[in-house]
Amino acid sequence: MEAPAPFVVGMGRSGTTLLRLMLDSHSALAIPPETGFPDTLTAAGDISDDAALRAFRRHHDWRSFGIDSGSLRAALAARRSPSTTEALRCFYRTYASRFGKSRWGDKTPDHVTRIASLSARLPEAHFIHVIRDCRAVAASMRSMPFAPSRKVGRLAAQWALLIAEGRRQGATVQRYMEVRYEELVCEPEREIRRICAFIDLPFEPGMLAYHTRAAARLAELRTVWRRRGLPYSAGRRLWNHRHTLEPPQPARIDDWKQSLDAADLRDIEANAGETMRTLGYTGGDTQLRLAGPP
Repeated sequence: MEAPAPFVVGMGRSGTTLLRLMLDSHSALAIPPETGFPDTLTAAGDISDDAALRAFRRHHDWRSFGIDSGSLRAALAARRSPSTTEALRCFYRTYASRFGKSRWGDKTPDHVTRIASLSARLPEAHFIHVIRDCRAVAASMRSMPFAPSRKVGRLAAQWALLIAEGRRQGATVQRYMEVRYEELVCEPEREIRRICAFIDLPFEPGMLAYHTRAAARLAELRTVWRRRGLPYSAGRRLWNHRHTLEPPQPARIDDWKQSLDAADLRDIEANAGETMRTLGYTGGDTQLRLAGPP
């Protein structure tokens, strides 16, 4: 019987890295940088040891995992079956073993659109969908190297689509929960205890002190190459996650007010207003007007 494995998903800039570091601070749980493995590793069927190792090593961020190829090859050779499911488990277990930990998880925002297929491949996957105010996501995302657009209206439309798809697929699997970024920041212990119960993991106070080890964990990130041959430097990756080096800052929840103008807000409303209202993101006082966890 496989232990529950948390899969943290959601639109980028929604707090998925924050939650990854909180969970990774548990003495038994290790969560690698984003995976997003290709279809050859997540499709049904068998895969040879050599083919699996090649597929893992072709990952654009392979170096950031810090995994020794020999150790992963040995784990693949010892698989209980040649399935892609067991190959994936070998990767995660090998990563966790780097830190002397027995349990593993995943934090890949884009997996929000692959909840159903991943659940079929890895029945132990427990999906945690992090949702954040669209205005904050759009304000933060538009300056990122990986942003699909610089226009907040398009980002808002994607936010609404991803939330709808995540919820649709989440309703088809047994293990799915939603976490609001704002609740995680304002009531971290309450939310982490709720998540720990969901993944059958005993709460540890050290999970709230994630920021004391965040720098060491994020130091594993290496420069990667994005589409069109553009580099996404290790330094920029660290800078983008700089706020995780501090305890949660509720005062930053409404920082979007400083960077979005009236035209931006109209574009966001036009593309995501209905979803925002459904989720309780109304007005400007998000801390007081949140409807609470669904």
